[in-house]
Amino acid sequence: MTDFEADEALLTGESLPVAKQVDIIFKEEDEVGVGDRINIAYASSTVTKGRAKGVVVQTAMTTEIGKIAQSLRGGDSKVRKVRRNEEGHAKFQYYLEAGALTFVDQFGRFLGTNVGTPLQRKLSWLAIILFLIAVVFAIICVAANEFKKEQAVILYAVG
Repeated sequence: MTDFEADEALLTGESLPVAKQVDIIFKEEDEVGVGDRINIAYASSTVTKGRAKGVVVQTAMTTEIGKIAQSLRGGDSKVRKVRRNEEGHAKFQYYLEAGALTFVDQFGRFLGTNVGTPLQRKLSWLAIILFLIAVVFAIICVAANEFKKEQAVILYAVG
């Protein structure tokens, strides 16, 4: 390794590259943070200076970036858990509650109101509100023409 430095801003948020040193060894039981491991270069880091040879010790979801991605994923279950009392028993109403909440969650995912970024959720709600306003205006337009089934009235209402 020759004057090796890596930019680890994606992992640590540090604005400057970190000088790596090969001769430092940490014990496995030591609690060393990602930014303090100066003997490891990470897959997401950019080499800014020097040369080095390395050995791959983790891949896929076991890397630091993989751990971050896994923590952002959250739970895999799309079904709400049933509440239980101290003995582990659940009342019938708790099953109904879990089923209703699961349905609401799935319907919200379908509409896009409870997934995505806050901006995406707000835009989904805006689209739903605009759709409902358009439906109300279409009903008013058809009602003003006494619910006639003429093609011109329907096209006007839809437009």
